[in-house]
Amino acid sequence: MADLDRTTFYRSFESKDDVLDYYLDRQMTLLAGQLPAYSTLEKNLTALFRWTYAERKNLCVLMDCHLTSFFSDALSEKIILVLISNIEVGDARQFVPWPVSLPGENRYFRNSFIGAYMGFFNSWRYGNFAERPEDLAKCMASFYLHRGG
Repeated sequence: MADLDRTTFYRSFESKDDVLDYYLDRQMTLLAGQLPAYSTLEKNLTALFRWTYAERKNLCVLMDCHLTSFFSDALSEKIILVLISNIEVGDARQFVPWPVSLPGENRYFRNSFIGAYMGFFNSWRYGNFAERPEDLAKCMASFYLHRGG
């Protein structure tokens, strides 16, 4: 896709892991720009699932190559804190558990959020991406905000 021969391409990177890190960092930056600031959790999740749908082919390749940890680490480091820290106060009060100081202190919460997202992704994937991103976002937001389906 870079329209370069393999040797020229890899001169820019020390390893294949560096290529993957570069790709994911770039994708996370693009995704962060799509997350609406001071929005609802559902709207932010909708942006996340829309991005997921657009990138589904590449994400499935990562999963098939057993590189899920690269993707989940990139999400955890670059997106989850942005996604959950810029939601409206009304949602924030209901968000469970809503950490008072997010950065670095609540890895268990971030990991549970990543785990939920990855579970949604896998179910969506094996269902041939039949549901709309908005429906998945509503379902996941309901879980985290204690609202019935």
